[in-house]
Amino acid sequence: MLCPSSEFLYQYYGTSLGAWTENVILELRKHTNRPIVVRPKALMPKDDIDAAIHDAWCVVTHVSAAALDALRLGVPIITTGACAASPLATAIDQVESPVCAEGRDELFSLLAHSQFTPDEMLSQDIIQIIDRLFAEIN
Repeated sequence: MLCPSSEFLYQYYGTSLGAWTENVILELRKHTNRPIVVRPKALMPKDDIDAAIHDAWCVVTHVSAAALDALRLGVPIITTGACAASPLATAIDQVESPVCAEGRDELFSLLAHSQFTPDEMLSQDIIQIIDRLFAEIN
């Protein structure tokens, strides 16, 4: 399942949604003959995404929250950009043998512990908190 990000994001990176989608499909076709389902972000209501991802071989995205949804459901991911889920992603040329990497619990724990209020973000304590959390997962 191909889950593109928003057009705005691709414009920020100097490309377009259409160009990214076309390039990723071309790259995937070099490595697999599996059907590719494209799920535009606008068509992904929250109540629908879990069912769609659950049946996917893997989820391919740039930097979408769909990657985290897939990991939460135990579905392997491929990311073409750097995002929170990227350390657990499979390389695109390994699409036929994707791995749902170890470390999902640690990733979700780190993300949950990295949610800060505006006041916390303005304090110097946040650096100590992040340092401590980083040390705990390494």
